Amino acid sequence: MEVVGISETPAYIDEFIDLEENLTNSLIVAGHGFAVHGHNIKIEGDDPCGMYFVPVNDTSKKVKVERILENNPSKITAIAPVVDLRVNRVEIVTKFSSSSTALLTPRTITSPFTIEDI
Repeated sequence: MEVVGISETPAYIDEFIDLEENLTNSLIVAGHGFAVHGHNIKIEGDDPCGMYFVPVNDTSKKVKVERILENNPSKITAIAPVVDLRVNRVEIVTKFSSSSTALLTPRTITSPFTIEDI
C-alpha cells in the first residue's frame, strides 16, 4: 500500500458570535463585528469565494460579507452587512485546503444552525 498524502479533513462551521452583544448562534446585527469559528473555513479564491448570509426561505437573496477583518482556517471575523430576510444560515465558499495546494473548484460550507437578523 502506498500513502500519497494526508486525507483532507472535513470543513465545518461550529459557531457564530456577535462580538458586541456576546451572543452565540442567534443574531445578526448590521454593523456589528462577529466571529465565525470552525475547521478549514479560511476564505481563499476569487469570486464566488467568500462568506455569505443565506436566507433560509429564499437562497437567491444571499448577501456577501464585504468587510473581512481576520481570515484563518479556524476563525473568521468581519463586520455584518445589512441582511434582507430574517432567518439565515452562514455560508462560506472557498478553495482553501489544509494541504499546500488549493482546491480546483470551490466548496461550500454551510452552518448547521440558523441566525436571525434584527
